[in-house]
Amino acid sequence: MDILVKSFNRPYYLERCLRSLKLQLRGNYTIKVLDDGTPEKYLQRIGTLFPDVQVFRSPFYAQKAAAIDAAARNEALYSLFSIPSRFWIDAVSGSTDLFYLFEDDFWLTRPLSLPDVEAVMRHEQLVMVKTHWGDNPHFLKGPKRTLTPEINAYRPKIPAQVDFLFHNRLRSLSILHRLGLFQINTRFIMPLYDLYSVASAFFDKHYWLYLWNTAQDGKVNENLQLINAIRYWKTRKPSFAYYPVDVSTTSYITSATNNYEGIDLDVFRFNHILNEAWLEGRLDAMEGYPADLPQTTIETILNQAADPAASFPEWLKWVERFKGQYASFGYLIP
Repeated sequence: MDILVKSFNRPYYLERCLRSLKLQLRGNYTIKVLDDGTPEKYLQRIGTLFPDVQVFRSPFYAQKAAAIDAAARNEALYSLFSIPSRFWIDAVSGSTDLFYLFEDDFWLTRPLSLPDVEAVMRHEQLVMVKTHWGDNPHFLKGPKRTLTPEINAYRPKIPAQVDFLFHNRLRSLSILHRLGLFQINTRFIMPLYDLYSVASAFFDKHYWLYLWNTAQDGKVNENLQLINAIRYWKTRKPSFAYYPVDVSTTSYITSATNNYEGIDLDVFRFNHILNEAWLEGRLDAMEGYPADLPQTTIETILNQAADPAASFPEWLKWVERFKGQYASFGYLIP
């Protein structure tokens, strides 16, 4: 089975991700990293640490890597936010029929048997199996049944108003939006993510490709994937499943791109500092595992760097804002 890992400029987490996969996966698999700009010196070390992992570079790679290096030297602000949609689509098109989609800031926290997942997906004709849902009460509200000791099937339950408005039936959403009576937001559409997952899920590749068949290269509009998911769900009645106990987790203390107004933290400078510490052996990617990197470790590295654009006190403010954003969506934040 192919394991596809989307990656961008956080090699310290990419190492943690890959080590967790090798530590916890059972069965035969090939790991393919889909990188979109991590500077070459970091990818070279990843290649040395994991010679059997295949690393593919997006068409935007060279331009983005150069821009990241320029930002690290304080020569220019990073401004290249194009999304390599076609790159991802091509990777999935060439993958095994069932594949595991991951991102570099996710890591497995307990054993996961690929033969067991594959067997139940084929027997039950599942199109998606979630391995992380963060105990979010806005997900998985429909009926459930046990498939294996570790995997439950679920029937998505999409509220009628979400279905109606999200599909813009009779242009209702456009009218309400224009009148200022309603504005679509993440909380409102969260039930639709019972039909889709950005990462940490097994997919039937034909289902994933159906969801992405309207994507434009350089852009991602998840509303399009969700509209396709509703259409598929209504016409083909697919089956879905999940792990009731999360098999993976993600970071809520870093990000690849999020900057916040009013918080003086440059995320690209922050990641450059951690990337360099990792490259020099001052940051152990597995420290604290299976929990996230310890705050004390990041404090030490930031204080040593003494970079006014990435100070420890501002990072603490940033983390509070970042965690609050996800907590407001219903995620259980560690």
